[in-house]
Amino acid sequence: MKKCDDMKDLLEAYADRQASLAEQKAVLSHLESCGGCRGVLRWIAASKAAVKGVPLPALPADLKRALLAEAARVRAARAPNPLARVREFWALRPWQVGLAFAGAAAAVVLFARLSAGRPEVLPLDAMLAAHSEYERTMPLSSQEQLLAELPERMSAGGTDHEM
Repeated sequence: MKKCDDMKDLLEAYADRQASLAEQKAVLSHLESCGGCRGVLRWIAASKAAVKGVPLPALPADLKRALLAEAARVRAARAPNPLARVREFWALRPWQVGLAFAGAAAAVVLFARLSAGRPEVLPLDAMLAAHSEYERTMPLSSQEQLLAELPERMSAGGTDHEM
């Protein structure tokens, strides 16, 4: 059997119906032989019943704003930080992360070595033919059009833009 001092917290939990089954049994066992704790339990129940009907006072607006701001700050602090997760992973498995980085670096070097063959050399006549085909089929941009028409405009006796 527990002493009355040990029962204080259990009586509160019992009155709130939040005590575990073992705690409920302990409280009931103690209450059978302790009139003082039965009185305390009646007082707790009466207090809770009296307070239950009282409406809550309105929360001041400045306190509400401060509480909401603090809640947002705490929520943001608890938000998952990807960089922190990487640091945590690195701290727990440094050799695995190092091995992964070494493998990635080796793959980059290998790819660079394999793909760094001699550049393809195009014959000059093939390049000129491609340029001629491009020039023949692609329309001129507005700037190219202006430059192409410039000699005709100058010979016609003036320019279109005035200074």
